[in-house]
Amino acid sequence: MVSLGCAESALRMKEGQIFISDQGHYILDAHFGLISDAKWLGDALHNIPGVVEHGLFIGLATEILVGFSDGTVKEIKK
Repeated sequence: MVSLGCAESALRMKEGQIFISDQGHYILDAHFGLISDAKWLGDALHNIPGVVEHGLFIGLATEILVGFSDGTVKEIKK
């Protein structure tokens, strides 16, 4: 995934063991930092054999709430 800009990745762990989803899949947590083109990255991830889904919810939300450590919340609407 280095060519996609992945800085770090690891199998998801739970209670000291590799986590396996209800459907029997492994989950890889991949950290990309700031993603400048989420649509491109989502398409590229889907093109990797074995990738079932990713956590980029492109085109599904029209509003997001961003919470900050000081307790403030920023609302962003599409």
